[in-house]
Amino acid sequence: LCSAKTNPRHHHSNIIDGNEDSFWLSTGMFPQTFVIKFPTKVKVSKVSVQCHNIKQLLVERCEGDNSGEAKTLCPMEMSDRKGRVQQEHYNISTPADAKMLKFTVQSGWDDVVAVRDVIVNTA
Repeated sequence: LCSAKTNPRHHHSNIIDGNEDSFWLSTGMFPQTFVIKFPTKVKVSKVSVQCHNIKQLLVERCEGDNSGEAKTLCPMEMSDRKGRVQQEHYNISTPADAKMLKFTVQSGWDDVVAVRDVIVNTA
């Protein structure tokens, strides 16, 4: 897991640590990006995100090790929950191959957003 910008107190590794009390906190300005890389290629069938204050989140997949070759997997539009937890689930009708997933927070309902958890289901 890596991100372009990280708040040292709320590191991007918190997204997948399994601790529901930890989270990744953006540093402000949009876009903000983080990438989840798998040890081997997988078939993604569902993406679930638990977060705060995200308005638009783009999830892209890469079949190889180069995030520059990303293809859109699922764009997510999230409603304003006034800082409360947002939970979004996106089912992939035809499971898609991915070596990594690139998550780009394109805009937020506030200047700062948080991601608590990302779950990727595979076929």
